[in-house]
Amino acid sequence: MEAQAKKQLYSEERNWLNRGRVTLLGNLLASVKEIDGPVLDIGAGSGHAIPTLKQYGEVDAIELAPEAQEYLKQKPVRTIYTEGLPQIKVDQSYKTIVGLEVLEHIEDEKGAISWVDNHLDDNGYLLLTVPAYQWLFGPHDVANQHFRRYTKGRLLKALPEYYTLVRSGYFITGLFPLAVASKLAFLLKNKMKKKDQTIKKQSSNLPKFADKIFFTILKLEAEMAKLGISMPFGLTVYVLAQKKKG
Repeated sequence: MEAQAKKQLYSEERNWLNRGRVTLLGNLLASVKEIDGPVLDIGAGSGHAIPTLKQYGEVDAIELAPEAQEYLKQKPVRTIYTEGLPQIKVDQSYKTIVGLEVLEHIEDEKGAISWVDNHLDDNGYLLLTVPAYQWLFGPHDVANQHFRRYTKGRLLKALPEYYTLVRSGYFITGLFPLAVASKLAFLLKNKMKKKDQTIKKQSSNLPKFADKIFFTILKLEAEMAKLGISMPFGLTVYVLAQKKKG
């Protein structure tokens, strides 16, 4: 990744969107008393979720991008794995596995879910978030190497049938109209570009005032998710489920 892209990665680590995702993560895990470690963070990025996960025990991470690994090494991570699912070899299982905005990056969805299932202890918990709605798929997804987007039903269908649902729903609901308008404008803008132009990742950074307002909205939604209040639509789909194979 070029220096500018590294700078963007670092600058986005604590913006409204990532703080909102980590707040959702923390609230969902806090809704289940028996959550504990060891924890595996799949697609850990620069490690913005690690401090929250560390509360439950030792944390291992999977991250393919070398530029993200540089930041991840500065976090309290026990082991960093640098291969992707489902081919990676990990000789242990986990009581909790988390994947924030990662499943959409894996072409072999079935293989990835099978890998997770094989490495999750019985009665362990799986927490996933993914981008919502295939009709919003566009250049931004291509630039981020996404293979698909999801509905809640599509995500739940990807899980083994013996998983017990704890929480599921949509996130980033209050900002949905504004976000959709922004995405559609982004799609239109890039559609007008020449085909040989490179589509760059759309930054989620905002001015401080807007950042604070947007985070406040996401924080409220995360509190609702903790209480089991499921929003009917949003830009992100989440699911927290328990493996009940026995």
